Amino acid sequence: MRLWLLAALPLFWSCADNLPDSQSQTPELVRVETPAQFVEGWATTLEIRALAQTPEEGDWALVMQVEANGFQEDYLLRDDGNHGALGEPAPGQETLSGDNVAGDGWFTTRLSADFSPVLGAHTLRFSLRRDGVEVDFRQVTRDRVENRAPEIIEVVAPDLLPSGGSFSASLRVYDPNGQEDLLPAQLRQSGGVMRSWTFTQDGDSLWSVTVGPELAAGRQGLDTLEVVALDRVGHESVRQVVVDLENTPPVLDTAAFGLWIWDSVQEGFIPVTPVDTLRLQMPASDAAFFHLALPIADAQTAADLAWAQWSIARVTTPLDQVVWYEMDDLGPDHEAGDWVADDGVWSGAFQLPWDSPIADRVLRIRALDQVGQPSTMAEWPVRQLPAAVPPRGGAMSDITPGRPRGFNAERAVQ
Repeated sequence: MRLWLLAALPLFWSCADNLPDSQSQTPELVRVETPAQFVEGWATTLEIRALAQTPEEGDWALVMQVEANGFQEDYLLRDDGNHGALGEPAPGQETLSGDNVAGDGWFTTRLSADFSPVLGAHTLRFSLRRDGVEVDFRQVTRDRVENRAPEIIEVVAPDLLPSGGSFSASLRVYDPNGQEDLLPAQLRQSGGVMRSWTFTQDGDSLWSVTVGPELAAGRQGLDTLEVVALDRVGHESVRQVVVDLENTPPVLDTAAFGLWIWDSVQEGFIPVTPVDTLRLQMPASDAAFFHLALPIADAQTAADLAWAQWSIARVTTPLDQVVWYEMDDLGPDHEAGDWVADDGVWSGAFQLPWDSPIADRVLRIRALDQVGQPSTMAEWPVRQLPAAVPPRGGAMSDITPGRPRGFNAERAVQ
């Protein structure tokens, strides 16, 4: 049995020698990859690749010969891993090939979309050459076309935005030069403060956008929005959408009103209990310094707030003669001495001079939005308490409170 096996071995290997070699390759162009069309003016670089089998020794080259109406040019594709610049690139050709991996059989070149000056059919003949002699070729035809504007197929959007609500719209858009020519669409708001929001892509031709209540900031009533489809060349298609924007006035959170007095000993503000009537302690000399703060909200976000103001005036002063001072929510480096920027709490600061006449006064705070709607006026009666008795052996002039950093000394009770 063993002798039979040994005798059969030469026959087995002989048959194996006659089988085709799975590793052997014939020099050939396997496939080519190009854009489906060349679009005039397209800013994106065109990448053209071809896969070739080059198993034999030799000086291999892959040349793309392009012919169109009155145009003819040769372009060298390289399998060099994007190393080494072309000495003399053809018109519209980048000096570096853009190839990914050297020696993997993929030959690459990158062209400007305007490599050719003519429109219409372009014949691309890919020639695989060894030592200057063509071994194989493939030929395809691609059109170079005029870039056309995208076309808006459908816009779906609500016709009413309730105060404090959000706005969601969807868009279907088609680009005759291919969906890859599209840039993200925009929702634009013109007139007054111009703002825009970017759509996100949900599918090949479907885009959507959601905007919060800030869409109605500074706006009220019927407002015309623009849905704008854009392509890479700069073409735009516009569809107008009319939306009724509800806008409600600012709201003062009087329950969260805060008042503080500066303590020069502790070098900080200490709270004054904000009861129905504000009791302000008169200083023995100089002035007492106060910080006031009030949360102010707007359903259309803080972007809809135009201003907030405070005043302290005698109850006998007509409202149209009251002097108002600005509040802000800009943080400690600004005039009102606000403690935290953009937290929705608006601040002001004032002083109570030692010689301020005792009188019935009222503290008022009000706000206005960007469309001119006032908030409800907030009011607190103010009572001035006599100055504290100075320490025994001290003089009234010896008691001088320190001033808070950045305090505006011009703001005083009226």
